[in-house]
Amino acid sequence: MRKSGFVAPALAMAALCAGSVASAQEEPVPPRLPPRPQEEPPPPPIKPRDDTPIPTAADGRPVAIDPTAPGFFGFALGDLSEQLVVGNERVVAATGGLSQPLSVKLPGFELRCRSAVLWGDRDQLVEAIRKGREELAGSDPEKILGPLLHAVYAEGDVYVKMQKQTIRADRVYLDFQKGKAYLVQATMTADIEGHKQHTIPLTIRADVIRATSRHKYTAENARFTSCNYADPHFEFVTDRVAVGVFQKGFA
Repeated sequence: MRKSGFVAPALAMAALCAGSVASAQEEPVPPRLPPRPQEEPPPPPIKPRDDTPIPTAADGRPVAIDPTAPGFFGFALGDLSEQLVVGNERVVAATGGLSQPLSVKLPGFELRCRSAVLWGDRDQLVEAIRKGREELAGSDPEKILGPLLHAVYAEGDVYVKMQKQTIRADRVYLDFQKGKAYLVQATMTADIEGHKQHTIPLTIRADVIRATSRHKYTAENARFTSCNYADPHFEFVTDRVAVGVFQKGFA
């Protein structure tokens, strides 16, 4: 009895094990998927611009750049500027602040803002950022806005001056190559030719101002006046208005 009682549980256990193995073998095995192609490594991170020499005085101390100085020409992009080369174009991004706003001053063009992205020629733009100052002061605007500086996007208390045309806006995009622009919450001031070659001041305030070409602007939710005082004598308000060019081109 003891032997048969011992063998029966053993046989039952063997039968269970064999059944589990058989059932495991009978289950369909999912097909193996082909190995995934090895993904390309991500591009290297953008490194801060560190190849631009810092101007120093005779005693070796860094020379402070004062963008508000009357003789200032060039780029004051702060310490957080980054750059990336894409094909034949160089993209420079910079962030400033209230105490150190970004500033770009070129012949026929001036920009101040809190942050900006600049698109330009791969070699000429970085050389202009390095050299700047006196060499840019005597340059031809037609050789800078477009060939050297392709486009600019700026935001945060943006101030732009292009000859007699002034723009103040929250955000600004200017394409110097195609002659187009997009301005958000903007005020644009310029002089237009009136009767017998008299100049008339014109101010446009709008939610959005677009330059559809070098010679035409459209403004949405706009109001405009020819009075340059704080409280205008008269003011036109419209949902949409198209305005002719203030100055020939952006420069």
